[in-house]
Amino acid sequence: MAGRCYIQEIFPLTLPEILTDNWNNEPKLSVFQQFIQTGLLPETLPSFKLYPDFVTREEAFNYYLNNGGYPALVNADLTDEDRYEWLLGYIRTYLERDIRDLADFKSLEPFIKIQKMTSLLTAQLVNFSQLGNEAGVSSKTAQRFLQYLEISYQTIILQPWYSNKLKRLVKTPKLHYLDPGVQKAILQKRGELAGNEFESAIVAEIYKQIQSINHNGAFFHLRTHDGAEIDLLFETAHGFIAFEIKMSNHITKTDARHLLNLDKILNKPLLKCFIISKDFEVKKISDKILAIPAAMFLT
Repeated sequence: MAGRCYIQEIFPLTLPEILTDNWNNEPKLSVFQQFIQTGLLPETLPSFKLYPDFVTREEAFNYYLNNGGYPALVNADLTDEDRYEWLLGYIRTYLERDIRDLADFKSLEPFIKIQKMTSLLTAQLVNFSQLGNEAGVSSKTAQRFLQYLEISYQTIILQPWYSNKLKRLVKTPKLHYLDPGVQKAILQKRGELAGNEFESAIVAEIYKQIQSINHNGAFFHLRTHDGAEIDLLFETAHGFIAFEIKMSNHITKTDARHLLNLDKILNKPLLKCFIISKDFEVKKISDKILAIPAAMFLT
């Protein structure tokens, strides 16, 4: 009789896990995870700064943006320089050992070029032909390289949502790096994230938090040919949750413009829309659209 096999995927730490005091503590559910499990948002104060644990949660969020979520890096004895050196070493180990075990490359150079290009273009639509031309390989080889990045837990490939045949929707996938620390280390970059990097960091955190509570659903992005774009769509059995991600410190109603008529495109009910940003204020744009601070929502 054949044996049974259970596969447990292990991702970098989520923000609730980063906030725990030790490895034995059970992480508390984030505001987002509570919403996913219950369909209801916990009562929120009008500003994130009003919470007594604001500083702790904001520090954890900034730590994640700077260093990512790899467990080895949460050691309090490490300096930021130590963490950066660890990430550089991880990139070398990944290239010299892990990817060689996964794929039979005659030369790593084209793969390294595509790794650097994709890390620079995280949160962008994937153009396999352009990547291949830049790396000196075919578009099919470039596509294969991106599959290696995905199955080795370096990236997430968001497929486009285009089930509405009456609308002209972009059918190109979008790439996000799974860890902001790794993404920056590939580029040997220090300091604050760019807007596209911030988007990827938030998408990756939402993705990890869904996986950590074993919630069923599918992730997409949506873009129309006339320029309307939804950064992240999460499809459940009952409908969609949409996310607009902004690195802005001040959110206005204008930031919700792509969400306003989204329900007319989708083939299931639009359950809720979130604008996630660095704005510390919680703002109700409409009954279905809520602007909420990223650090508050994801911790």
